[in-house]
Amino acid sequence: MNSPTNKKTRRSFIKTSTAAAAVTATSIPRKSRAFEGGSEQIKVGLVGCGGKGTSDIRQVLGVGGNVKLWAMGDALDRNAQNKFKQLSADRNKEKVDCKDRVFSGIDAYQKVIDSGVDIVFLVTSPGFRPVHFDYALEQGKHVFMQKPCSVDGRGSRMLLESNKKAKAKGLKVGVGFQRRHDA
Repeated sequence: MNSPTNKKTRRSFIKTSTAAAAVTATSIPRKSRAFEGGSEQIKVGLVGCGGKGTSDIRQVLGVGGNVKLWAMGDALDRNAQNKFKQLSADRNKEKVDCKDRVFSGIDAYQKVIDSGVDIVFLVTSPGFRPVHFDYALEQGKHVFMQKPCSVDGRGSRMLLESNKKAKAKGLKVGVGFQRRHDA
């Protein structure tokens, strides 16, 4: 027969696992943490203001916490301006703080990355992604990019080389795969 002192309850499991998670999270070396900006606010940049980029940013802003859309850019000015207007009218409009940092043109990605963001979302056409990824890592930014990451062998090799920079600098890189939760 089980003694009552050895019986694990849901409450005790949650209490123990929460404590273990807290200890683990606070013991991670500072270099490997995803955010090291020195402030409580996480500034997010969006490169590529199409439907998927806007959808991704809406999800990020809806998560909670002190996250701000700090800068956004697109090759086409009308895309950047229209998506800024849409996001500024959304339910999380108080988290859109990029009125003076809406960029357009072929170099919009550089302007977004150089604007002081902590993490950049690369959601442009995949042919440009290896160049944008490399520049973001050179500037010390964490990166989330959508699939596909590249369209050819040259771009794939460039991504693999650039990823070495991310590892060396302790930067975090995420990719929006379709089945990312399956093990």
